[in-house]
Amino acid sequence: MIAVLGGGVSGLAAAHYLNCLGLSTKILVIEASNRLGGWINSLKHEDVFTKNPPFSKPLAISALSDFSAKKVINTDESLFSFVNRRFGLEVAKYAIDPLTRGVFAGNARDLSVTSLARRMHDVEQQYGSILIGLLKDRKNAEKADPVLSKSKLVKQAKKEKWAVWSLKGGLESFVEVLEEKLMQEGVEFRRNTPVLGIKRSGSNLVIQTDKEELEVEKAISCLPSNTLSPVIRSISPELSRLLGSIPYVTVCVVNLEYPGHLLNEPAFGYLVPSSQPNKVLGVIFDTCTFPQGDKTILTVMMGGYWFKTLFGDNPSDESLLDVAINEVKETLKISIKPVRHKISILTDCIPQYVVGHSEIVFNSRKLVKDLKLPLTLAGNSYDGVGVNDAIMSAKRAVL
Repeated sequence: MIAVLGGGVSGLAAAHYLNCLGLSTKILVIEASNRLGGWINSLKHEDVFTKNPPFSKPLAISALSDFSAKKVINTDESLFSFVNRRFGLEVAKYAIDPLTRGVFAGNARDLSVTSLARRMHDVEQQYGSILIGLLKDRKNAEKADPVLSKSKLVKQAKKEKWAVWSLKGGLESFVEVLEEKLMQEGVEFRRNTPVLGIKRSGSNLVIQTDKEELEVEKAISCLPSNTLSPVIRSISPELSRLLGSIPYVTVCVVNLEYPGHLLNEPAFGYLVPSSQPNKVLGVIFDTCTFPQGDKTILTVMMGGYWFKTLFGDNPSDESLLDVAINEVKETLKISIKPVRHKISILTDCIPQYVVGHSEIVFNSRKLVKDLKLPLTLAGNSYDGVGVNDAIMSAKRAVL
């Protein structure tokens, strides 16, 4: 039996790719909660060459700073520091800072450049300049997957120039279809079954749950690293320590629905630099990207690295809703009350790839190999926090 630990999107992807191998052994997905998909949960019911505030000069001019910036030899540094050195404070402060708040809900001054922009760091270290390095090192740029490039869907996306994509019924429909397909093909799922411990049994592993102990010949862990850390401690305290050293942040997401089309400037949304007094990370204009009739739907993101500082340990739903509504009122000038709302506090939802993260991941996987454990680490704790990253991490863990 092969066990996939965790039924989020990376766990489902791992089960899918295992199933594609045509193995005779049983595949079992173990999930702690009562549903699959992890954080995927659908609720059903200008030109950069111009000068634009807050930038004092065109971004293309800032890019030229890279030619004169001095190289600093290092193995890692913060993304903010790196961009500040190469392109200037404005780009770091008003582009990178809000971008990392929107993607990672994190502090760019802590996040690792080698984990988030390794290629840029590598070419700077080798050639002394990002732009020159990218030109000289073109042969080593990541190539498109030739098999994937032939996909009908990929061809359609290129032809129609998709910037973003979703599915009818929301992204959760992807989880539902994949679950149904895997069940039809014999993959077994056990929900409401948290993994409490892992121990060795000869060359196998024993997965301990609150219901039983399961001996498996191999396990693919798609659990968050901070969840895997305590359950692997009996096998390797050092591996437990490494996994437990990856920090996480909590994000509050408030979905607001208003009647009519209320946005004066249709866009994807906006992100807020940490230097601004706003209590939000950013606001997504959902119905600009995916129209849903005569209504305006917004997603307000709050907290992240700053959650406890801004909202304390146990904020009420009412206080968080007030922050979201006031942000929309002050910035977007929408003063009417929303007709529907949903508040979600996503505890420890995004791992933070702080300086040294790549080394932690490398050492963790090396230790697993050195211990000869039939265990593979996959998921957004290691190889990227996006849905695509999680799927690719699972694919690499299997194939």
